[in-house]
Amino acid sequence: MEESQQIEFKKSLAERKELLETISAFANPNGGKIFVGIEENKNGSVKEIVGIRIKGKELE
Repeated sequence: MEESQQIEFKKSLAERKELLETISAFANPNGGKIFVGIEENKNGSVKEIVGIRIKGKELE
C-alpha cells in the first residue's frame, strides 16, 4: 500500500497540523483515509507499523 490522493500515512497523533491539513484536503466528494501509526518511506510506501499510544490530552 502506498500514499495516494485518497490514502495518507501519519506516524503519530502529534502531527496535528499535518493531520488537520489532510482532513481538510479529504473533505471533498471523493474522501480519503488517514492511517495513524505508520511510518512511511520517502516514496510513500509503508516502512514500518509503529502503532500509537493515546495519552490523556490526546484522548480529549
